[in-house]
Amino acid sequence: MLRRAGILLFCAGLGGCAARSAAPGSRAPPEGLAELVLGGRFTEASRLISAGIDVNEPLWSGGPLLEHLCRRADPKALAFLLDKGARQLDAAFRCAVRSKSFANAEFLLKRGADADSREILGRNALYFAALDRDAEAAAKLIEWGALPRLDHQLVF
Repeated sequence: MLRRAGILLFCAGLGGCAARSAAPGSRAPPEGLAELVLGGRFTEASRLISAGIDVNEPLWSGGPLLEHLCRRADPKALAFLLDKGARQLDAAFRCAVRSKSFANAEFLLKRGADADSREILGRNALYFAALDRDAEAAAKLIEWGALPRLDHQLVF
């Protein structure tokens, strides 16, 4: 991460860079919170939340914390975030399925995620499973109640 003239640059491993203003008084994104939760350091994470870090504030790298952690955290970490007020269960569910974190996806379903939820363009997780040609994910999604609608044309 580089700081130049009030702009923070985050360069991802994929060669892209995203810039956001670090304006005085703006809320800090919860990057430090992400590391604490991933490490299972929930007491320290609770202190950050009590100090004003918002669990729903987007990360510098983009997207909400719950969605970011659904790929690699265990369900205990997701439960911690949900108990602290994290939202976007459905987006996190779609992310967990697409990254094959089925234990997290099942946990999110038990906490209220919708297996047939749609993203902003109207595509559900089953759409992405078909797009990725992922039979295992498709079978689990149908088992969990996702509906196989053909609202969108799949392009391979």
